[in-house]
Amino acid sequence: AVLREGWLAALVGWVTAHPEIGFATGLVVGADGNVVECGLVVDAKGEGTPLFRGIPPTQWGSFGGPMWYRNTSAANPWALALKAEAWQSVRGINPLLCLPQAFVDLCGNVRRRGYRGVVEPHARVTIGPGPLAPVPPFDPSLGDDPYFHPAYASVVPLRLGSGPESSRARRPRALQSLPPALVVAGMHRSGTSLVASLVAGAGVSMGTRLLAAGRGNARGHFEDLDFQELHQKALRANGLHGDGIVPAGQPHVPEGLEPRARELIAARRANGKPWGWKDPRTLLFLDFWSEVAPEASWLLVFRSPWEVADSLYRRLDETTTSDPLLAIHAWMHANRLLLDFARRHPGRCLVRELGQVTAAPERTFAAIRDHLGVPLGKPPACFDPTLLGGDQGVIEEQAELVRTLLPEADSLYHELRREAGSAVPLPTTRRRSEADPRRAAAVAGVTAWARASRTQTHAHAAHVSAVEAVAARDAAIATAAAASAAAIEARETLARETAAIRAAAAREVATVRAAAEAEIAAARAELSRVRASSADTTRQVLDQEASRTAEIARQRDEIEALLGELHRVHVRLDEATGVAALKPGKRTIDKVRREASRLARQARRIVREQVLGGKQGDRQR
Repeated sequence: AVLREGWLAALVGWVTAHPEIGFATGLVVGADGNVVECGLVVDAKGEGTPLFRGIPPTQWGSFGGPMWYRNTSAANPWALALKAEAWQSVRGINPLLCLPQAFVDLCGNVRRRGYRGVVEPHARVTIGPGPLAPVPPFDPSLGDDPYFHPAYASVVPLRLGSGPESSRARRPRALQSLPPALVVAGMHRSGTSLVASLVAGAGVSMGTRLLAAGRGNARGHFEDLDFQELHQKALRANGLHGDGIVPAGQPHVPEGLEPRARELIAARRANGKPWGWKDPRTLLFLDFWSEVAPEASWLLVFRSPWEVADSLYRRLDETTTSDPLLAIHAWMHANRLLLDFARRHPGRCLVRELGQVTAAPERTFAAIRDHLGVPLGKPPACFDPTLLGGDQGVIEEQAELVRTLLPEADSLYHELRREAGSAVPLPTTRRRSEADPRRAAAVAGVTAWARASRTQTHAHAAHVSAVEAVAARDAAIATAAAASAAAIEARETLARETAAIRAAAAREVATVRAAAEAEIAAARAELSRVRASSADTTRQVLDQEASRTAEIARQRDEIEALLGELHRVHVRLDEATGVAALKPGKRTIDKVRREASRLARQARRIVREQVLGGKQGDRQR
């Protein structure tokens, strides 16, 4: 590339000297001297096309010429200067996009921050031949058309596809490799819960931690609590109420919450299946989520301002209770953001009125498949029209109040209907002019409307409470009757069981008594036998004792006789000993000794028999 002297100062001068300029680009020419790029025109698909490509820089036409200073939507990186604050606010280039598309996306993000882009024709860059060579017209005959401007030689006409090729397949390959995502967004009370339930029933994971059913949504909100909590934190960080019902302004996501947001997206992608989320607060952060999840497609749902306002009043929303007009102003602000985003990203967005979805959900799902490339199954048959219905006469009065008081809300509603191609029937009311004398009463009418809706909600709640009380009373009576019958049955059962127990106990007592009496009789008989046997034994013992006593007396007599005999022997022995001393003689002495020994042995035998006889008697006793 050949750079003209002073090109850098020219570009930097724009972004430093002008606060509103976020980026500046130069004039890029080829080796043949013709324009390669003089800024980019961003088409309906979000793709950039070089302006004035293929003509000399000095040529002029219906749109001016390349040497004009002009605003531009985007630029390629041949010659580009960015304001430092703008670069920091957009957090750099999206790595998932190819290089030319990434710079288109970068410039778009800078413009969404409130900056402008400008072409500086005196910052010229000359490049050699390459892939950016001019493209011939899509129709060769246009080259000879005197009304054909060569600046549009590379512009391909918009062709509406008949399938996913019209949107998702045209995205960069890095995005096509990610699982498809479908985000359901819309103002509070616009039917997004119903639409999200249909999408979830058709195969899109809308999250695992969902807001439970409550007042105003009896069948559940289908709101992903992870995204809801992040939005509420971001709103509070911007000094706003967490419900996101605001009449103006576009809050930003604080840098401290961005890692959490990317973590949520990464977790949903990791499943590898179609995914999405729904939270009405998403409308306030559309550009942020578009950058964080560039693969996401958007189903943007709206509903008439009078229906949304009436639903908010009936829900007893605290932010609209004190200021009824806030509901309509918040509706206008939210749907302006919706419409602006849809027009900036037509290839990624599908706008539908709630009545279109409820009347023909199959047609809406076919459009999602064809236009957005999100694979959806058949919508489930779970729609209850009574949840959205209302009195037609009351709706017409409400619509007339809104059209009278805030005609710009009605104009925005019709603009949304044109964007969605909606043919949902409208309430018939007469148009009021700005000078209508009854216009001043419209504010009071809205206040009365809000009060009546709240009163009706309270009355309905009271009626429901009364019905529930009657049902509870009937249930209590039925429960008491059932309890009484159960008590009677239990009493009768207890009586039967008690009688059976008593009979069994009586039989058992009789059996035990008979057995005890038999045992007592046997014991008495045994006692009598033992007593008789004991008496016989006693007599025998007494007889044996008497015999032993007599035997002992006899033996005592024998012992005394033996002792007397022994005494006599001793006397004779003494006499014999004395005689022997006088007249010695050995034979006489020996004789005496033998007689003494015999008597001693006899005495010992008698004593032994007496002792043995006594022990035997003791054993017998």
